Amino acid sequence: MAEPLLTIKELSEHLSISTSTLRIWVNSREIPKSAYIKVGNTYRFSYSKVVKALEASREKDPVAPPLPLPDFPTARASESIEDPHDEEDI
Repeated sequence: MAEPLLTIKELSEHLSISTSTLRIWVNSREIPKSAYIKVGNTYRFSYSKVVKALEASREKDPVAPPLPLPDFPTARASESIEDPHDEEDI
């Protein structure tokens, strides 16, 4: 019997990672095209092929870089950040 294909959400739950991380891995080819099919905007993944690809990637680079952090808003250099404990306002 053929292995069932998983949606990106199902795969992210199996791997305990976010769907955003999976999308990054697909776009960076960490997960090769042979491990999924794409129909329109929908991806379906072979769990065993994805796991093999990730394991092979770890063997090549055992100290893989950490996962990317989400973008957090930061203050621009021209903006000042006020200290809520500034004594001048008291």
